[in-house]
Amino acid sequence: MHHMKTLKHLLLAATATASLATAQAQFYVELGVSRFQLEDANPPPSPIQVIAAITTSLRSQDKHATAPRLTLGYKFTDLVSLRANYSHLRNIGTQHREVYLTGGQTVFTFDTREDINVFTVGPEFQWKRNALSFFATPYLTWTQSRQQTDFSTTIINFAPGGYPENTRATEDSLTFSAEAGARYALSEKLSASFSYSYHDLDAAYGRTGQALNLSLRFQW
Repeated sequence: MHHMKTLKHLLLAATATASLATAQAQFYVELGVSRFQLEDANPPPSPIQVIAAITTSLRSQDKHATAPRLTLGYKFTDLVSLRANYSHLRNIGTQHREVYLTGGQTVFTFDTREDINVFTVGPEFQWKRNALSFFATPYLTWTQSRQQTDFSTTIINFAPGGYPENTRATEDSLTFSAEAGARYALSEKLSASFSYSYHDLDAAYGRTGQALNLSLRFQW
């Protein structure tokens, strides 16, 4: 009889624990927007092979970009979840020029436009206080940069190594990033968040990026 009561208590405890875990575990989706500040673009390697003095300089680069953001996640408990984000930065421009000294001065200008895809995945740690919660997430980040480069030159009779051609290229990188912010519950299923994130976008000409993110979350 004693063993039966103990088994009954254990079954009740296991059922209660499973019910609690089921109640806490939830899928969620977030739709939002990110405002990026981009820094530290490095000019690509020269496509011209010549034996001459050369000076390479960065003329300009797009410093800011607004990108849509999609997040999918699974909340294991009120404290821990797993999340994956996708952002798309469109038509980011970089211009650099190369000066060749071959008796005269020849200038090549390279204009590059990039579409940058940023995928991140990592655990989210949350501290909740009533309707307000704070969260932090370390990410593994995969960046894909699709680049198109066009060139122009100041003269037409300089081709010791051949003219560069307009090119298309795709670069990939795997790096780390991080995010931290606050979330406010608007209802049982809906919440809004504001956060800051830092990104290492190595594939995008070695850029780094900082972003302010605004999102709405729906969980079920």
